[in-house]
Amino acid sequence: MLNSLDAPRSHWLLKSSVHSFYLDTFLRHYPQAKLIMIHRPLDAVLPSFCRTQLTAVNGFFDEADSISRDRLMKRCIQCIGKMVEFIMKFRAHRHDQSDQSHNNIFDVTYDILIKSPIETVRRIYGHFDLRWSNEFEAAMEAWIRENPQGKQGRHTYSLSEFGLTHEDIEAQYADYINLFLRSSATDCAQTNQLLPTNEQPESL
Repeated sequence: MLNSLDAPRSHWLLKSSVHSFYLDTFLRHYPQAKLIMIHRPLDAVLPSFCRTQLTAVNGFFDEADSISRDRLMKRCIQCIGKMVEFIMKFRAHRHDQSDQSHNNIFDVTYDILIKSPIETVRRIYGHFDLRWSNEFEAAMEAWIRENPQGKQGRHTYSLSEFGLTHEDIEAQYADYINLFLRSSATDCAQTNQLLPTNEQPESL
């Protein structure tokens, strides 16, 4: 449908955290899709997500309506917890299938992507056997130069304003953190340290 309206010169690039809930379904309908899974420390993800959602609905709350705000924050935290759970289940399932099932997945940490964007994209293209060109690299360099991080302002948030602590997050999501954020294999598309499908993190 997208191709019939606006066919890309190379490929579509879609970004949505909602995809985390339906990765198996997504690949069942689009088996040739290639997944780039960017992993960011959850002590940044959780308060950022809460702040974004709160900003979006702030106009609907009375300033004194702390109960509704607290309920929203609880739902936001539960939502992230479910995303992590679905990602872990998906990766465990893919791991159980065959080594070939990992070829369409590339893992990278957010910190590495920000630190070395060109090199990271080069590795992504190499992993998926996509065509690289000097013109493409020059275009990326120009875009990065003209659009530095923070150009549109800074998104501020903290764990404490949402009743979260680094220690709680480390304990709650230890398996995800150890698998994707601490291992030297973080940036590889394959890993042998996946959770069993019946061992999933609980919601905060």
